[in-house]
Amino acid sequence: TEEDIDRFCWHALKLDKPQLIDGIMLASLTGLRRADLVSVSFANIYDRVIMKKALKVSRRKRRTATMPRIPELDRLI
Repeated sequence: TEEDIDRFCWHALKLDKPQLIDGIMLASLTGLRRADLVSVSFANIYDRVIMKKALKVSRRKRRTATMPRIPELDRLI
């Protein structure tokens, strides 16, 4: 919830780790798993979407997640 995110951000600032706020915001805007979040690079960012091939294999396939570049996400990246 937004309340949880605010609480997390407050603790991150208290610990002097503002970079954690970017991570939690990226997670909340994309819905990616932690392992996929840490491996997102600029090579995954296109004009209108972010495309990321999942690290997890499901049914012998690696799925590709496609997220539209909404204004909130553009401000973050």
